[in-house]
Amino acid sequence: MKKTILVSLAGLALFLAGCTQQNPAANQNLNTNESIIQFTDWQTYQSKKNNYEIKYPNNLKLEETQSDDKMYANLWTIDEYNRYKSGATTASPYLWIEVASLNGVSLENWIKNKGGSWTLENTPYNFGGIKYLKVHEEGEGSGAYLFITASSTKVLIIGSINDNSNDEIFKKILSSLIYLQ
Repeated sequence: MKKTILVSLAGLALFLAGCTQQNPAANQNLNTNESIIQFTDWQTYQSKKNNYEIKYPNNLKLEETQSDDKMYANLWTIDEYNRYKSGATTASPYLWIEVASLNGVSLENWIKNKGGSWTLENTPYNFGGIKYLKVHEEGEGSGAYLFITASSTKVLIIGSINDNSNDEIFKKILSSLIYLQ
């Protein structure tokens, strides 16, 4: 009888220890489904000027471009990149990243101050522990979908022509964002 009680108590203690034990590294890599994200064989893009890094799959091509005194990091599928390089005016990247100054206001006010054709969704998104606000920007075709987050001084805009909010690769890329010191 004593043996059965001791074994039961030991089993209960192990069960409870497993329930309360946390892995801080795993908590930093959670997506909205709370599953651990693996970035094996992914590349890392780092912008030291804008103090962030983001990971992306090997099957996407990264190209930095500059337009209107803004620097963009564009991630292309290989087919779209080849179309773009051959001069196709309808080629578009899988996603692009743009950085702007927060100008001392909250992210919500920064978005409201943009005005114009931006429509802010009411529900924030959380990818990898980072809060993003989703905006639809009206424009040619269906416009663009922007996921916007901010550090203390900068706004990071990750945009796409398609609404990729349910695309697992897109969510994984957004969850990989790290602000550098």
